[in-house]
Amino acid sequence: MHDSGTISQFYSPFSSVARPSVYDLDEMLRKIEQLHAPVGQASIHFELMLFLYLFLHTVLQNFNIYRTNFYNYNFYLLFLTVIVLLKRVLLGYWKQVRWHSPSRLSSPQIYLNLIIIAVIVSNSVYLFFQLFLKHPFKNFLFLVYPCVPLHTPCYGLAWRGTKKKKHEGKSSKHSCYYGRDAEEATEWFVDRLKGVAYSSLECGYFAGFLPLKFLQHDYLYFDSVRCAIIVLYITLNSFVMLFAHLLCTSFHEFEEESEGNGHAESDSDESTSKPHSKSTRDDERVGTWSREAGPYERGVVVRHRGKHYVAIAALNSAQPGLYLPWLIYVLFGRPERVHTIVILAQSVVVLSQLCLLLNSSAWSTYAVMLGCSYGVLYYCIATRRANLPLASGLQPGEWLPRPLAAKLKLKPKPKPQ
Repeated sequence: MHDSGTISQFYSPFSSVARPSVYDLDEMLRKIEQLHAPVGQASIHFELMLFLYLFLHTVLQNFNIYRTNFYNYNFYLLFLTVIVLLKRVLLGYWKQVRWHSPSRLSSPQIYLNLIIIAVIVSNSVYLFFQLFLKHPFKNFLFLVYPCVPLHTPCYGLAWRGTKKKKHEGKSSKHSCYYGRDAEEATEWFVDRLKGVAYSSLECGYFAGFLPLKFLQHDYLYFDSVRCAIIVLYITLNSFVMLFAHLLCTSFHEFEEESEGNGHAESDSDESTSKPHSKSTRDDERVGTWSREAGPYERGVVVRHRGKHYVAIAALNSAQPGLYLPWLIYVLFGRPERVHTIVILAQSVVVLSQLCLLLNSSAWSTYAVMLGCSYGVLYYCIATRRANLPLASGLQPGEWLPRPLAAKLKLKPKPKPQ
């Protein structure tokens, strides 16, 4: 990129892929409302499916350790693990109750919720006390370790530190997070991804790792390699399920934030760039990029650190030259593409388990794991199919690769007012 005024295009890494030319907010929100109307119900169904998957693998891990010697099973730990895994289901149930009746709950519902909370708390305290009495203190500390990173978000969080702006000229009931600062958007992305990663590790920790630390007897013999494989696949499948669910419930949010962040990249081969004939006059017109003046609409040219950038996304708030907004734009500029990558990754997991099934004598354990992995793969395919109508509803734009556009001397068109 030349300091003399050559314009570096502000472009999508997938430049040959069509991007929306007109950002119709009402139309997009209408499609989102049709697709994501029963968010609470869909969430509770997903949490139940995840709980059943983790409970089945918890029993499978205990079976791998104790076999059919049920008198050796640590039922205190098993019941406590079930309560911990039910935490997500209970939170999803509470969100669903608030979704359907946010204003007021009837007296029977209040009493029922209080009874459920009292039963869960009393049983948890009793199980904790029994484990504290029957096992060494250093093993008991393994129950406390997951509570250490409390600063890490575990589940889908609401928007933090954002301000809503009404879209001018549209209905007042529709709003969007336009004008969000790029740092806040990046923090939101990182929080959601950290939450998915932490939750998957937590699932693998409670369902697969804790049974190895709370053995009833020291003389028990079991296949530790197979136990480690179970822990690994629990973590991988949990991550795939949580990530696919995150894409399903936050598809439009990822689309808007990646469009708002955008990406700016300068030419690496500065010697081949020819200076613009009217560079001096253009420098007088082009303003310097500033965070307070954003977000910049499509087609706006700004100067930043001696280089010029053209905004091609609908609204651009990211600082030109930053790496993290570019990474977000690559990953979530088209979330349906990420769905395909997740499906391929889960297919690799299924094939690896099939190889283990064919080459191991413990076929029953790997057969159960393979069946569960097939279910996770089907869920990933279903979530992508659910998001396809939203993706196809966006109007395609007319975009050319940057070398071809430079050869044809095409300039980005400003966003129509």
